[in-house]
Amino acid sequence: MKKYKFIIILALIVVLSSKILCYADENTIDESRLKGCCLPIGDENKFINGYGIIQNSEGYSRSMLYGLIDKDYNVVVEPAYYWITYDSYEENIIYAFMDIYAGYGDIYKITDRGLEKINSEMYCMNLSFAVRLESAFGGFENINSSAFSGDMIAVADRQHKHYGVIDKSGNFIMPFTDKYVYLVQDPYIIRYINTGAYETGSKIVADGQLLNSSVEVLTEAKYDYIEILADYIRVTKDGRVNILDTNDYSELSNWSYTVLEPVGNYFIAKDLNGMYGIIDKSGNTAVDFLYKKIRWDKSTGFHSYDEDDGTYAKIKLPGEADISEETEEAPDTGSQPEAPIETQAYFPVYDVTLNGIKMENHERLYPVIGYANIAYFPMTYYDSRLLGLETKWDSVSGLKITGFGSHMGYDEYKTELAEEPNPHSIKVFTVDYDVYLNGKSIDELAGHYPLLTYKDITYLPMVYKLFANELGWEYRYSKDEGLIINSRN
Repeated sequence: MKKYKFIIILALIVVLSSKILCYADENTIDESRLKGCCLPIGDENKFINGYGIIQNSEGYSRSMLYGLIDKDYNVVVEPAYYWITYDSYEENIIYAFMDIYAGYGDIYKITDRGLEKINSEMYCMNLSFAVRLESAFGGFENINSSAFSGDMIAVADRQHKHYGVIDKSGNFIMPFTDKYVYLVQDPYIIRYINTGAYETGSKIVADGQLLNSSVEVLTEAKYDYIEILADYIRVTKDGRVNILDTNDYSELSNWSYTVLEPVGNYFIAKDLNGMYGIIDKSGNTAVDFLYKKIRWDKSTGFHSYDEDDGTYAKIKLPGEADISEETEEAPDTGSQPEAPIETQAYFPVYDVTLNGIKMENHERLYPVIGYANIAYFPMTYYDSRLLGLETKWDSVSGLKITGFGSHMGYDEYKTELAEEPNPHSIKVFTVDYDVYLNGKSIDELAGHYPLLTYKDITYLPMVYKLFANELGWEYRYSKDEGLIINSRN
């Protein structure tokens, strides 16, 4: 009897194991079953929601074309696009681009009926605009849109003359117009006036208003910049900032601050005299404006910080017990970011030229990468010095980057090559350490673009305020020449 029980158990194990293996295998693309096409280099090469990405030939080149197959290995989208990717949050949406940088192409949706193209004509989905931020931040800030947020996506025509918003069925929520441009952040639509002027290659926009998905205007007032945060809406006007109530969209304060950073039930605020304090959600002062800088750390709370002598002092909030006055050292975790978060970046196929030296980006061990419609630059020893930057790292204070003026010569420049061509898409992580540029926190310069790490190298987003304002670099992009960076001003 025991013998038969053992045989039955063994048979069940074999059956279950085979089912697990079949389940694992059914999502893995078998390259031997492909006809007239190949798998992209370096990708996981799995079926996602019943479809997989293919390319027209082996290897890697700028002329490589991508398409889609179904689980029966039928080609359902012929290789005709320069890049295909799934939506980061909703894998039933697939973007297929003819121009990667502009995000110009088609949108496919996976439905019960199969794969459907939702657009009748190609749209540009990578939209970049410049908002004027006056004295609070200086110059301009670039804002971007590149994917669905909820059920909406902002789009433009090929010439970027007309802008609109469509839903996941391809229907227009906001019809094409040349008067306005749009950004979408679920459940809101942000509408700006199209000024027709340009700054650093981006169209300047102004007079932003908040709308809901029913196209009702929620803010009669107009703002230079509108940011949708986790629990708040932050607006900027004439160099000053304010917070909007998410219930009735009324303004929290009387426009007497140039910085408002939400932390729990409070805001770190900077007044018009340049001093820092803390206000509560009702706009009442919780900590007087007596400090040159205030920081917050999740383990120890609020601290004042004196940049001249590097000392911290714990700040007491209303209702807290008495605390010691001053410490000579920073808290253990300071203002470091949260733990690293894994995310997906892509490998751009355009050329990259640094100070006149054309990079073979697809062969580099540490290539320029793309994320959220922004190019990210690696802070390697040789790349940074070619562009006149010095980098210093230690585990306590993080990465310090300084522009020191002298540039490494071409004969000294070295770049490490990858063993294989770079893949179609790559896994990256947000940084978990402090990064400073010329003594300033990168977080304040990079805006809402996160710093990333790839192969243990820090990558900085190429935003105007960071590279142009702070370092004085010139950079531009064109479809023919690619990305050109010049730091020799």
